[in-house]
Amino acid sequence: MLLLTQRDLSYAGLLPMRLKRWASRSKTTTVESVTAALAELDASRFVITDHDAEEVLIRSLIRRDGVYKQPNLLAGALREAFLLAARAELGISTTV
Repeated sequence: MLLLTQRDLSYAGLLPMRLKRWASRSKTTTVESVTAALAELDASRFVITDHDAEEVLIRSLIRRDGVYKQPNLLAGALREAFLLAARAELGISTTV
């Protein structure tokens, strides 16, 4: 839920990885526990984490959030997704 409620979550599902900030949201959470939770989500294929670019991609956001039902939002999400793909292909950091 924490990932889905971040203000800087793009319509394509891309989110900057802010481990320290996310860990500080709870007294019992540490950076290590957040990293472990992300690894579990990544292993289950709910998200894709890129530790080099410090980003998280929520794989099914466009479908599950209904972005595809809204033409203008979908157009923006597709632009972001194509930009990410192009940057990844060129080996450039994927930060949008």
